[in-house]
Amino acid sequence: MKYKKVFHLQSSLGNQHLEVIWKHFAKQATSSVIVKSGKAFLLVTIVESSKSLDHLNFVPLTVEFRFRYSSIGRIPEAPQRREGKITNEEILISRMIDRSLRPLFPKNYRKEVQVLAHLFSYDPMVDLPSLGINGASIALALSPIPWKGPVVGIPICCSENQWFLGPKKEENTEKDLDLLISFSNEGPLMVEGEGREFSIHLFLQAVQKGQEIATPFIRNIEAWKEELGFSFREESEEVLACPPELEKALKAYLFPHFQEIYLLSDLHQRKEKLEELESKLSQDIQEGSFLTDSPENLSFENLPPLSTLIHSLYLKYCRQRTVEDKIRIGGRGLDEIRPLEMEVGLLENAHGSAYFGRGDSKALVTCTLGLPEEQERISSLEGPKENQFILHYNFPPYCVGDIRRNYSPGRREIGHGYLARRAFLPVLPSPSKFFHTIRIVSDILEAHGSTSMATVCGATLAMAHGGVPLVRYVAGIGMGLIQEENQTLVLTDISASEDFLGDMDFKIAGTRKGFTAIQMDIKIHGLSEKSLQLALQKGQMALNKLLDAMENKLPQPCSQISEMAPLLFALEFPYQQLPPLPNSITIEYEKRIATLEYENLPSLQVPLFFPLSFHPPSNEDQTWYALPLSIQVLENSEKNNNYT
Repeated sequence: MKYKKVFHLQSSLGNQHLEVIWKHFAKQATSSVIVKSGKAFLLVTIVESSKSLDHLNFVPLTVEFRFRYSSIGRIPEAPQRREGKITNEEILISRMIDRSLRPLFPKNYRKEVQVLAHLFSYDPMVDLPSLGINGASIALALSPIPWKGPVVGIPICCSENQWFLGPKKEENTEKDLDLLISFSNEGPLMVEGEGREFSIHLFLQAVQKGQEIATPFIRNIEAWKEELGFSFREESEEVLACPPELEKALKAYLFPHFQEIYLLSDLHQRKEKLEELESKLSQDIQEGSFLTDSPENLSFENLPPLSTLIHSLYLKYCRQRTVEDKIRIGGRGLDEIRPLEMEVGLLENAHGSAYFGRGDSKALVTCTLGLPEEQERISSLEGPKENQFILHYNFPPYCVGDIRRNYSPGRREIGHGYLARRAFLPVLPSPSKFFHTIRIVSDILEAHGSTSMATVCGATLAMAHGGVPLVRYVAGIGMGLIQEENQTLVLTDISASEDFLGDMDFKIAGTRKGFTAIQMDIKIHGLSEKSLQLALQKGQMALNKLLDAMENKLPQPCSQISEMAPLLFALEFPYQQLPPLPNSITIEYEKRIATLEYENLPSLQVPLFFPLSFHPPSNEDQTWYALPLSIQVLENSEKNNNYT
């Protein structure tokens, strides 16, 4: 059938098959595809608006991935028994699809595009993010939208030097490297993943193997697109929509002022100077002193606001200056990290706390140690899950000087928190030795680039201050890229302005031993292996500098947890026959005695009132046996110290 295609992803890493049917369902959408893989059945629809939203300064693309509970044969647990608001898992998949598609839209494209992906049947052996990326890519490729795809999402994993296509759920806990990479013909576009302190070499191997699988898949999509008669609709990539003569006049007026503003190290001073420049230019336009030597037909009618024009030209100037002089905004060198600020123990009631600042990005991070039953409970397609380690990232409006309603966490906060959480998974203490639930909360106080990586650094210090025995300290850094025809520049510790003017946002977290989490988004159509390797090498150097500074502030985790935290014991005994045991255990703390009476062995969980130290019975004639007992010590306002 002409509208049906089967794609075979065959490689030494394993085989996967996708069956795609175009325009079978949802025929009123601009484009739609059904994607089948194993038992998985995904419907992806694309709808393009007929109107252009020219007042926007970004591509109005929205992506939403949702699954139906019927896909796993379950009824939703919500009281109304229907799917509710979008879950964190769906948000994370939606973000990965969005980040894979967005770079290939024309930069000045302003028609609203909505991508909806609905999962109607689930297969645990099919990777959902890559299924969504591939379905959306094919649907966009088979549409009249001017999108420079296709892209292909490849889940690629390594475990004990064995490579395979993801997900292979039964092997998740043993993966040395777990990546999802989106590829175009020119290289990787998006990377999301984690690993157990993996090396640069291992990561580059994954990219090479993924590109080998992706390239023939992309060719097959392009061949099907040609067979169906779709041709690419060329559109201008120019963002600044004003006549060349007017742009030339604006540059002549603004660039001399930009020269002074560019070298100011203080963000607030730069903002004030740009606002003053906008006021001056606006006044000159009104008084007729601007464009006196230019053609009379030039005007600002039907153009973006003056502030938008100035900002766009300022970023152009900054990019040009960085390339030509190798000096960045504020006078920084290419490899220079912004000034660091660190404090620990700011908050007396918090079990652990830290303040971490890097330039104009600052985070206040707290660590709270809770009981095992306080673990995060998640309802997912694979069934209920529990997380002993929780990390929440908050981005309040004041951190960027905005005024807006402070609703529940948005997609950005959920995505950044998830990335920061992944960075710590390889270095957390074993749950069999450290029983506490760990909750990290990062509140961003000021934001100007790489706040998720500031969260990683702050969380390390907060946990260390709270007595969490991390295997190694973890740091995070944001790397950038400017790629011109004749040269490629890698920027260390990018600011928000450099994120806007550059071609890449590459977040790297790791220890001295290797990387633990990685996230890459690029704005060009692909990245060379050489540029990728250079960014990773410079990123590792930056991580080591950060770790030096963090260890100088707090050389190692505190040996004891906070007195405010619950104290958890695990008493073990050898496997041997035990004589009759006493029916209670006495625990003494600062002349206060608490007696535990138990009936059910071998395990018992009992709450007490104070942070206690454990003492065996004082009767020397009585033999003491360590019981397989888990003791949980809590703060409580009640006075009764006896529990059954």
